[in-house]
Amino acid sequence: MIPRQLYINGKDAWETWGVFLEENSERAFLLPANNKEFVSNKNRSEHGKRVLVNNPRLDERDVQLVFCIFANSEDDFLEKYESFVAELNSGWVQMKVIKVKKVYNFTTTSFLDLGYYDDKGKLSVKFNEPNPDDRSIIRFYMALGTQDSKIVQTQDNKVVIK
Repeated sequence: MIPRQLYINGKDAWETWGVFLEENSERAFLLPANNKEFVSNKNRSEHGKRVLVNNPRLDERDVQLVFCIFANSEDDFLEKYESFVAELNSGWVQMKVIKVKKVYNFTTTSFLDLGYYDDKGKLSVKFNEPNPDDRSIIRFYMALGTQDSKIVQTQDNKVVIK
């Protein structure tokens, strides 16, 4: 993913930390969440089991992302790296991904790997998305900074900015 396409907690990841997502990382964002298990009942008086499939709900999901970090020097890298990790550990991590036009709300689960080479590196991080249904397109446009405009979502899920 190219720089200036990712915003974390309202901050441009490239401008703030020299961070962008590894190429093809949008696949991790686009992978759908699974449904929660359906309610079922194995009654001894019936063959098989009874499954209630009405009103399906999405389950939480885990997402693993690889971030590339670039800096001007080793000291600059360490400063950006520490600031970036502190941001990821600050609680909610809201990621606005321009390419897929969505805003994702994550918690940081674990740091999996760090590849470090003088003034650049890669950091692999596992996130949890507690509610995959909370990716409103309206939230995306609001995160773009259109507070002065009125944003309306039509019944056919189109967004109109007035």
